[in-house]
Amino acid sequence: MPKCPKCHKGIEYLDVNTTELIRATWDPADGFEIDDTWTEEEVWKCPECGEKLFEDQGEAEKFFEEDQDAQVPKVQ
Repeated sequence: MPKCPKCHKGIEYLDVNTTELIRATWDPADGFEIDDTWTEEEVWKCPECGEKLFEDQGEAEKFFEEDQDAQVPKVQ
C-alpha cells in the first residue's frame, strides 16, 4: 500500500476535485443546449490528510504503479 508523502499514512485511493467547464447555447424557446464540456483543473488529494498530491490522473496512476513495483520481489 502506498503512503502519502505528506502525512505518511497508507492510502488505497485518492480523492479528486475537478473544475469542469461547459460550453452551451441558450435560446428562450428551448433553453440550454450543451455543446461541449472539458476539465479545466484536477486536484488529487490524500483521503487521510487532504493535502494536494497530484494535478492529473497520469501522476496518480504512476504513484500507485510505482508502489506495486516496489512490492514485487526482485528475482536475481
